[in-house]
Amino acid sequence: VLDVGQGDAILVTDGAATVLVDTGPGDEVLDALARCNVTHLDAVVITHLHDDHTGGLEAVLSTVGAERVVVGAGVAAGTDVLRVGRFSLACVWPEGPTDGTENADSLELLLTYDDGQRSLTALLTGDAELEETSAALAAGRVGDVDLLKVGHHGSASSVSDELARALDAEVAVASAGEGNSYGHPDPACVDALEGAGSLFLCTKDVGDVCVEPGEEGPVVSCQRVRG
Repeated sequence: VLDVGQGDAILVTDGAATVLVDTGPGDEVLDALARCNVTHLDAVVITHLHDDHTGGLEAVLSTVGAERVVVGAGVAAGTDVLRVGRFSLACVWPEGPTDGTENADSLELLLTYDDGQRSLTALLTGDAELEETSAALAAGRVGDVDLLKVGHHGSASSVSDELARALDAEVAVASAGEGNSYGHPDPACVDALEGAGSLFLCTKDVGDVCVEPGEEGPVVSCQRVRG
């Protein structure tokens, strides 16, 4: 989960296979990709069309390059799956075609990895909030996960106590910029997730957050120590 200020950018990589989910609001994503030694992308996935998720797209395409850009059409006819090396990214929301203009239109992606020794499950939520994630959960498309990329930068309406307990994430990561005017992440969101036993981290506090598959749960490292 890359630190790109008040926006989202998530790098999924396994060997030479590399996909970027959202690009953040501007050129900060280029520095983040450089920190990860990324010089080419197989794809960029855009969860929805708000600038804090797409503003860096032109810079990424012109500087790093990508073989394709993927946007959402809905999962009503079956779940689309994107392979990234040994990772799978399955679309679990939205349920129908979307124009990507609202937070509720955000692609929610269930990431899975299992090589027989190490495993990881994660839910990447874009700006989707409680209603959308709960619907995906109720439909049986997602359940207990190791990692939750917290919806809408950790807004008050991104998660409830009940949803936090159902997802039971060992690690929850919010993307938010230092001193942002929205108050993200909201204390209610943090309390719900920590109350459910999640380790809560935010990019504004610790920078990039790397979560890797492990033999006994996710392996987490941060760019800097939380103050």
